Amino acid sequence: MKLYVHIGTHKTGTSEIQSLLKNSSGLIRKNKRLIYIKTNEIFVAISKQKLSSDELSQKLRSHISKFISEFIKLEECEDIVVLSYENFSGIALDGYKNSDAISEILFNAANFFDAESSVIVYLRRQDHFLESLYAQYIKQGKSWGFNEFLSMFDSSSFNWEVLVSNYSKWFGINNIKIGLYEKSRLIGGDLIKDFSSKIGYELEQLDFIGKNNGYSREALEVARICNDTFEPNDKKKLRALLQATNYKNPFETYSLFDSIDERYEFLVKYENSNVKIGMLLDNPLAFQVEGNVLDSSFDGLQQNDIIRVVMRALIECQRKKK
Repeated sequence: MKLYVHIGTHKTGTSEIQSLLKNSSGLIRKNKRLIYIKTNEIFVAISKQKLSSDELSQKLRSHISKFISEFIKLEECEDIVVLSYENFSGIALDGYKNSDAISEILFNAANFFDAESSVIVYLRRQDHFLESLYAQYIKQGKSWGFNEFLSMFDSSSFNWEVLVSNYSKWFGINNIKIGLYEKSRLIGGDLIKDFSSKIGYELEQLDFIGKNNGYSREALEVARICNDTFEPNDKKKLRALLQATNYKNPFETYSLFDSIDERYEFLVKYENSNVKIGMLLDNPLAFQVEGNVLDSSFDGLQQNDIIRVVMRALIECQRKKK
């Protein structure tokens, strides 16, 4: 048996991965059977821990055992057991600073089983990561400005070297499988092919109807402004409309930084640690900025932007009435 703990990070296609893991759980392919461990309240509790907890390790161990016991043991195939939860990277609004406690809890649970245990983590360059994370919080109803959001984190937040080190301390560096969430860095330019390669089990490719579509740049600003005064239920309705009518595609990006210089200044603090992660991937320049910087400026919502966003939403409302 092999056991994989997929820890995200946030905004790296976890929802799509989990959807396909769920659909493939119990299926045998090439003498391998996938067992996907369902997320529950134990996962949530672990993700919030700032200190190790033997009690939570034991609860997770029991949860995994229960799931595995539901499958008849087959001598002719190898079981591939997968846990997937992006909050295992840590508390996002705390910069993942509790990843050390989480990793110890997970290791103590996984170490109970007679299995090869590995951790899978997908990383993005921190500027792109925080731009995407910010957009997610706006979708959830926040109304922060981007610079206000950045000011919440110090230089130790989202340090990938620290995150990987915290997990490798328990699982061993050779058991940490790192992926870069950039289309050009994924096997075949495809997240699912890349993840399948990491677990040694080919997930069936299905049309994934994302429940977490990103907003266009204009829709993001409309949502941010509206969030300040809308009631919670109206925020949910707005989110559904904007995701259906003013979305962006996976890997599509736009700039939230005011300038290229501001982006460079932000990334300087991660330069050394990112090089070290790149070296683990035999590519010290894996997180390089050159040739991968957006310099498009956003001068605020223009009248035509507002008209387009609103009219798309109205057309969607009309379509749903039919």
